[in-house]
Order: sequence, then structure tokens, then C-alpha cells
Amino acid sequence: MADDINEVFDENDEIEVKPKASATTAKKGTKTPKRNARKGDEKKSGGIKGFFIDIFSELRKVIWPTRGELVKQTITVIFTSAIIGAVIIAFDFAFQTGHGWLMELIK
Repeated sequence: MADDINEVFDENDEIEVKPKASATTAKKGTKTPKRNARKGDEKKSGGIKGFFIDIFSELRKVIWPTRGELVKQTITVIFTSAIIGAVIIAFDFAFQTGHGWLMELIK
């Protein structure tokens, strides 16, 4: 085993060994900190009014598409849907024809 390690690492290679994190607990009577807690994660109060205020503040951050972009994307969606529909119709017709042909052979 030691020979394998010596083959992989030269004498000049440095290996950093990090000590394991020690598991400590909080003192008795104190709250332990939450894991993964971040600032701003506290529960916001404000009810329905605060909810709608937050919605409108988020909507102000949205970058809305221009009319040209919207038209271009709409045409792309319609064209793609038509192509996919045509492919599905073609497969359906081919399977119906093939199934009918197989039924004729079986009779």
C-alpha cells in the first residue's frame, strides 16, 4: 500500500491534511444556531397587503420583451407546433396504414 502511494506522489508534492471539524454543542440554556440560516430568511409579516406589495415589487424587476421579440417568439411557437403536429399526423397515418396492411395479410 505504501509503495502505491510513493509511485503516485513524488517527494516534492505537498499533501494538505485538514483536521476534521469538531462537533460542538451550544451551552446549556442557549439556542443553537440554525443550519443554513441566512440573513433575510426571517418570516415576513404583512399579511395580504405585504403579499401584493411583494408581487408588484418583483414585477418591476421583470425585463419584459419588446413587441418585436414577442411577435418573433409567437411565430416560432406556432411554426414549431405545426411541424410537430404534422409529424404526429404522419406517424398516425403510417401506423394506421401498416396496421391495415397487416390485418389484410392475416386474413
